[in-house]
Amino acid sequence: MLERIRRPDATIRIFRQKPPVYTGEFDEIDDDIGWYGGLTWQLPDSLGKLSVIRYDNLADPACVPAATPAGTHASGASAPATQCDNFILIAQHMAG
Repeated sequence: MLERIRRPDATIRIFRQKPPVYTGEFDEIDDDIGWYGGLTWQLPDSLGKLSVIRYDNLADPACVPAATPAGTHASGASAPATQCDNFILIAQHMAG
């Protein structure tokens, strides 16, 4: 998650830079690492399942390094699913 990824050469050339260019996918800028958690509950007798995910980056909006301000972001999602023969019904709720 904290490794560096290569940016596409075509994008780099548009900005008149010489490839290869690497950038951090997720840069830790305020010394406060975020978290995420998930839970899946399989109902008995193959009635279905419920999945819940929660994410919070715990960013400090007052932290403003060189070019990238920290923005707070917390989100969550839930997704119940059930199956009847070859038909699968899935619903999803997202917030944040």
